[in-house]
Amino acid sequence: MRVSLKLKISLALAVLLLLTVGVLSKFVLLGIERYQMQRLEKNLLQQSKMAQQYISQNYLTGDERIPPANFMQQSGQRLAMYIAMLSGMEVVLSDAKGYIVGNSMPISNEAKDVSDTLHYAIQGKIAYQISGNSLIYFSPLQNDHKTMCIIEFHYSLKSNHDFLNKILWLLPGREPKDMRTFTKKELKYLPKNG
Repeated sequence: MRVSLKLKISLALAVLLLLTVGVLSKFVLLGIERYQMQRLEKNLLQQSKMAQQYISQNYLTGDERIPPANFMQQSGQRLAMYIAMLSGMEVVLSDAKGYIVGNSMPISNEAKDVSDTLHYAIQGKIAYQISGNSLIYFSPLQNDHKTMCIIEFHYSLKSNHDFLNKILWLLPGREPKDMRTFTKKELKYLPKNG
């Protein structure tokens, strides 16, 4: 059985068209995901600056001047609750050595291995870790060029994943599943000046 030249060309063009649509779709999804992460990084950096101002203001306007470590031990829980109320995220405050001094949601805090990421924050670097549907963002808060405490924001990525899944579902032959599953720990380190 002979296949006509018209049919061969039509099939080749159909395959090329499907391949082009698939590649372009992948690039669009990657671009959307990259944009979401850049927007999120910028938002979390602004939240950490707001927390820096609030904690510094509380420290500097206190009745008596005490060492930052003692101030964080005394006021850490209250500060974490207030910053969580302002930001709408779970907040954990740790002292300069990494010991927790305040947690806005102490009961619901799941045991997550964040020691590697916390270590980078103790060194004065901004870092975040993605685990499942949550992003845990660490930022050192400075006072007199020394780390006063580490702020940890817990941000849910569920809405980002749901949005990408809706777009992925629109593509032919796809079922709505998690587009990206984070089975291993992912770390990203940001420059100090954002």
